[in-house]
Amino acid sequence: MRATRYGVHEGATLGFGPAGETGYRAAAERAAAAHLRATGVPAANTPALHAFRQYLPGSTDRVRAYVSFRSPGRTSPGDDRVVALDVGTDGSDPVALRVLDAPQPWRLPFEPGLR
Repeated sequence: MRATRYGVHEGATLGFGPAGETGYRAAAERAAAAHLRATGVPAANTPALHAFRQYLPGSTDRVRAYVSFRSPGRTSPGDDRVVALDVGTDGSDPVALRVLDAPQPWRLPFEPGLR
């Protein structure tokens, strides 16, 4: 179940239904790629949305998401870094916050105070 400003909706998935696919997935990935370019952080692959972690405290339409990518020169398979960002479930106002190391298995922090 998930609460929104319009009431409670049942059947929400970890991906938050179609919003995750058509709404914030593309916006999050674009914002992460732009953040990496702007900060000069190299990536060996195109950043991809890894996790839709949690709604931000007090919000029913913004989530903390992690867009993963692989460091150049990484010898083992899989991504090892993420861009933490906040984004509306409809893809509005993506805000890239910072780049984090993401050791496998994923142990990603939830840091609601970053924004």
